[in-house]
Amino acid sequence: MRDELDPKAIPSDQTKTLHLGSRGLGVSWIRRPPQQERSADTLHRLLCASEDLLQTRRFEDITIMDIVERAQSSVGAFYARFRSKENLLFELQRRLYLDLVASLESAVNSEPWVSANLDEQIEATIRFGVSSYRERRGLFRAIIVGTYHVPEIRDRAVEYNKCVMDIVANAWLKSASIRHPEPEQAARICVLIAVSMLREWIIFGEVWSDTMTISDEQFGCEVVRACRRYLGG
Repeated sequence: MRDELDPKAIPSDQTKTLHLGSRGLGVSWIRRPPQQERSADTLHRLLCASEDLLQTRRFEDITIMDIVERAQSSVGAFYARFRSKENLLFELQRRLYLDLVASLESAVNSEPWVSANLDEQIEATIRFGVSSYRERRGLFRAIIVGTYHVPEIRDRAVEYNKCVMDIVANAWLKSASIRHPEPEQAARICVLIAVSMLREWIIFGEVWSDTMTISDEQFGCEVVRACRRYLGG
């Protein structure tokens, strides 16, 4: 059975994309899980329980006891797999990033994407961002906060951000429709603008709640409009 926590065990195509094992992240920092099928099921339940709790509570307010009770597991089972809550967050981060990158790569290599024009590609990208941030808001928030306190989480976030920027910017550039005088730089800046705006509004929207009344979908449409105008130069 594949080791769920060892970056070297990630399928080769995903390892190449995210370079998650390039600095040995997680190899010594997270305990290697037992190999039995039952133990793998326990690991899965602990991770799912943690993400479920993050839907309504902040990571710093969730205790290990909360997690094991939701997972119908035990404190001993938790510590057999993780050294701390931060170790668990590190694994949740890895799983989230691999899932999102795989989805992005599949999308930009699909026939509908290849046959779409730049405006349609921008809209599809922003819609993906809106749905991803909204559906897993609690986990994204925990990871973002974690980047300020846990070096390993920050290092992985840096790799992920570069990977996403490369995938999206390069996909937009293939359309050859960017009219900005510096198309490559503009595509990358536009990715940063879109990610920053969506993250701020959806992940940390409570600090903007009194500024305007607008749905996530409406906000996404305005981000699409801004990106189209910017890249149209």
